[in-house]
Amino acid sequence: MSEEMKLIQRVAVERDEDGWWSHPDEPDFDEDLAAFSAWLVQQGLELKQWHMEADIVDHHPYDDGACHCLGWEPESPGPEWFLLGIFDTEDGPCVSWARRKAEEAWSVNGDDGSWDYPSLAVLLRDNFGSSAEGTSFGPGLGRGLKVGDTVHTGIVCKADPAGFLPDAEELLDHMFEAAAGSDAGEWVDNYPDIDDEGKAALEQALEPLQAWARKFCQPNFFTIEKMAVHLITEEDVSLAKASGVLL
Repeated sequence: MSEEMKLIQRVAVERDEDGWWSHPDEPDFDEDLAAFSAWLVQQGLELKQWHMEADIVDHHPYDDGACHCLGWEPESPGPEWFLLGIFDTEDGPCVSWARRKAEEAWSVNGDDGSWDYPSLAVLLRDNFGSSAEGTSFGPGLGRGLKVGDTVHTGIVCKADPAGFLPDAEELLDHMFEAAAGSDAGEWVDNYPDIDDEGKAALEQALEPLQAWARKFCQPNFFTIEKMAVHLITEEDVSLAKASGVLL
């Protein structure tokens, strides 16, 4: 993946007056399916789509003859999926969801802080063979790893950066503490006294901030899940050489 490529992330959704919406960071492919498919691969995304008629059987918003999808609220397939768009097609309104495919990490020893390699090929490039014996893949490379040794693989798990923001209750608590510490703090009581409408408005007001965090504050730290041991084979070494990674 190009270093200049910006990874698309979840953003706040504001559908237009007819119910349509498209992700602002998705390029305009002008119905070029091949280009769209290539972009999904570059982004490391998998896609899930369905038409409105799959969700609404009886009264269809199209029944009134207008080109809209008002009344259709497609449900996310899961918490890790984010909306790419709700758009019109020859077969009626369609929804498009995406999620980032599981990201692998590899480690020579499986210790915490040692998951430095995005693929087995890169791990082999740096660790296979011995430079002194001329069996490594380049000068200064090789740390004695050989066929038959074991390495470790796992799935990268990064936290949702929006989870590091204060939620509505924490924000209200902060306001109370700030008010209590102000010059008029001795008279502060049950502040701010927010009703259900105010709390709902606060939740909605926090959504753009959460979208900002997801767009600009993606963590470079992670934990590892689904760890497994992998036995290095001759085929692994051959595939790594053929991949062009080990030059």
